Amino acid sequence: MTSEGQPTTRLGPNGVRWEYRVMSMNVDGFFGPHLDVNELGQYLNQAGNEGWELVTVLPVQRGEGRTSDLVGILKRPA
Repeated sequence: MTSEGQPTTRLGPNGVRWEYRVMSMNVDGFFGPHLDVNELGQYLNQAGNEGWELVTVLPVQRGEGRTSDLVGILKRPA
């Protein structure tokens, strides 16, 4: 992975720097994606209590466009 050609990220007016966490959740099921919303809610509440904020969720697809995993990006001030 490279950042060549990418825009420069500037610090906000208060000089905040961020740290990031990547989470992965398997949602592959026999009859299509399966998501345990209670498990996800517990994870996000715990992360929120630790100061993490969910920024985005990306689906990871494999064969025939089936979603097998969800990848979440979280951030908090460093």
